[in-house]
Amino acid sequence: MTRQPDLLPILKALMTFETAARDENFTTAAQALGMAQPSVSRYILILEDYVGVKLFVRNGSKVQLTPRGKKLYETTSLALGYIRATIDELSAGSSEKEVSICSTHGFAHIWIMPRIEHLQSQLKTRKISVVTSESPGNFKVENNRIIVRFGAGCWGDGKEHLLFHEEVMPVCSPELAKRYNLMNRKIDPDELVHLPLLVQDHGEHGWLGWKGWFSHFGVESGQHILDAHKINNYAFALQAAMEGRGIALAWKNLIEPYFSNKWLIELSGLTVKTSNGYYLVTKHQDPIEKFVARISKSIIDQKSQLL
Repeated sequence: MTRQPDLLPILKALMTFETAARDENFTTAAQALGMAQPSVSRYILILEDYVGVKLFVRNGSKVQLTPRGKKLYETTSLALGYIRATIDELSAGSSEKEVSICSTHGFAHIWIMPRIEHLQSQLKTRKISVVTSESPGNFKVENNRIIVRFGAGCWGDGKEHLLFHEEVMPVCSPELAKRYNLMNRKIDPDELVHLPLLVQDHGEHGWLGWKGWFSHFGVESGQHILDAHKINNYAFALQAAMEGRGIALAWKNLIEPYFSNKWLIELSGLTVKTSNGYYLVTKHQDPIEKFVARISKSIIDQKSQLL
């Protein structure tokens, strides 16, 4: 009979290896594991000594998995993923656990909070924690349960559920529209170049900014847009538009209740659709992934109206 290897001495090393191999970065692994970077290196050396092969190629401060390292990572990642998912599923019925939903401030304010009661009812005993940031790229799937991510999809680090594609339109207060004769008529995009525009950003997070919006219509936006003071928050930009301070860009599925309450109006005929969209992203083999899929389908079936 073949003697099975004793994994007890290297369990901590395997967990450390799986974290380090995920991004091929010892420093990131150390931060995720709450240990010093030299400790990560030490555990990797212990594991390499145990298995008798090199798992990483080291080039200065950079590391890269060897072919054998990749094979071990695929196995440990899958095994530890199933273990984590099973433990989480078993413990869900006996204790109340927190589920984080991570998004930008504007998305949380306009999309998540009006649906929070429905989401909470679906999660039953689990508490929802809404985590926001204006730098959505900071959210990592391995550290969070549900992430609202914007882009073209196919990131590969989690299960993705499309909510809606990007559709962007200029909006303003009724008073501002009357002031500049923008009500109830066809508007040429180049008319907006010299009007007061509220700039949230210049598209650095991937979504459409004024420069990209003008480019879609073949219009030169001008240097004044790049020099404009930015309002680094979608909800604040809409608030400024409500106050009549300028024209803002708004996203079709992220504009209620501003339209229904007639706080803002759309400048018709100027909507730009892109191939990007908003996705709910969860970990692979996560027990609540089925819940997220069900919620996503419900939202899509109801055309993203309130649940």
